[in-house]
Amino acid sequence: MPHYAFSLVLILFGLSSAVSAQTINGTDDEAEQAPQAKIAVAKANQDISKIDDVSTLLRGVLAFECKLGGDSFPLVLLEKRRGWTMPSAPDLVLTEIDDGFAFNQSDDPLYLGFLKERGGKWKLTELDDGGVTTGTCEERDEMLEDVTEIIAPKILQNALELQDRVTEAEDRMAAMQSRLDGAGLALCKELPVNEPVDDDGENCPTVAPDVETAFPKDALASVAFFEFPAILTGNLKGLGRVLDLGVGVLTQDDGTSVANIEAHMPDLSQEVIATMSTYTEQEVTGREARQALAEDLRITMNATLISLTGVGGIDKVHFTFFSIE
Repeated sequence: MPHYAFSLVLILFGLSSAVSAQTINGTDDEAEQAPQAKIAVAKANQDISKIDDVSTLLRGVLAFECKLGGDSFPLVLLEKRRGWTMPSAPDLVLTEIDDGFAFNQSDDPLYLGFLKERGGKWKLTELDDGGVTTGTCEERDEMLEDVTEIIAPKILQNALELQDRVTEAEDRMAAMQSRLDGAGLALCKELPVNEPVDDDGENCPTVAPDVETAFPKDALASVAFFEFPAILTGNLKGLGRVLDLGVGVLTQDDGTSVANIEAHMPDLSQEVIATMSTYTEQEVTGREARQALAEDLRITMNATLISLTGVGGIDKVHFTFFSIE
């Protein structure tokens, strides 16, 4: 039975599936509506300053680095509505047991595998017609959390861009329908006054008056994710360590915030670098520390924008790149 050696790309595949899977609760109909509902909420001018915490996005995802029979490979398990799966080996059927997982292969009745936790350590075992092979696995949750923290804002940006394209397509369809309706009216021929009217109701169509909707499109704020074009580098306080940051900001307004950010990019970049210099390496190490730094930068950049333009507008700050040298 061949071993399952998986590439690191599969971790990202499992993560992407998890982001989708965690929006699923209740019935299948609710699951299908959940992704669109999240975008609709953002488009309806709701509070989008809070994106799901990393731990929420990774609920139902387990990542390991395994060694088995001389091979080393990453292993990702993903929990779906019908149980756990292994995205890199979809033909394996996983069953959750008291201390881990058991898995078998639908087309190989002689194959059986176990991934069990004992004393804080994971043991991987495969049994097939060639005998028994044992190995070990180490959890890699911290690495997965770091990857998620970096790509989460990019996923949101892609979703917002896709929604904008859908909206543009809907507008074009509505415009085409309006032109077709107008052409139909132009071709319609009114009946003479002295000619009897048929009772089949097929007279010239009438144009319905415009009805104001509950949420006029022009009143909706625009949700935008803007990424600083360059990596910002600044000295940390203390031992001469340097922090490299990729900064992305989430805004929700009529486009004014992004225009102000672009116009005052040098001032904002200087403020970011100056704020970085007030932190030590220990104070920016770890996910919670990075979140605190991001919130500090949001407050600082909004204060700078208010002093320069009279308005702030940055709802949330994300790090698209983070490195300490």
